[in-house]
Amino acid sequence: MKNHLFELSDDALIEGYRAGDTKCFDVLLERYSSCILHWIRQKTNNEDEVADLYQEVSLRISQKLKSVYEGRGYFPAWAHCVVGNYLYSTYRKKKARYGRVKSELAES
Repeated sequence: MKNHLFELSDDALIEGYRAGDTKCFDVLLERYSSCILHWIRQKTNNEDEVADLYQEVSLRISQKLKSVYEGRGYFPAWAHCVVGNYLYSTYRKKKARYGRVKSELAES
């Protein structure tokens, strides 16, 4: 059965995933894992961080596929936006924390 899934289009895999077949998401993620990893590596050189971010982004894509994705567009472009938004949000939060720590150290 898994071989059959590899032959399905992105939209068919998404439809299957929304219907409850998690294997469809696994195939979709495997299909685009190299792209997702490339997008993450463009923002960080730390391979440990890349692995952690990949897991977090995969979860985010999984959640958004069920609730937000409308299927009107091109899945890779949509996934790229999800990855970019997640990374932007993550680094913005890190920068804010770093700024607070830096100002607290300056005050002491």
